[in-house]
Amino acid sequence: LFQRTPHQLSIATSGTPATARIVAAHQTNTTINRRPLVDLTLEVQGPEGPYVVHMQLVLSLLDIPSCQPGETIDVRIDPTNRTDLVVLF
Repeated sequence: LFQRTPHQLSIATSGTPATARIVAAHQTNTTINRRPLVDLTLEVQGPEGPYVVHMQLVLSLLDIPSCQPGETIDVRIDPTNRTDLVVLF
């Protein structure tokens, strides 16, 4: 299974809670442990207002339906770097 790094775990547990709308989601044709790697464009509703983040994310096959353009997802933002965030499924 895909494991979060210690830095990602720290953000997931103590980062700033926010939501993000998925603007775009594209397959990369790469898999990691049989899980697809996707390119995401997110519009994050942060405490300082909305902003756009581009990121790659390894998805569980069960999370694919929740990761479609237009969906709103929960995220945690690194308070020291607002473009560094963790998606919570």
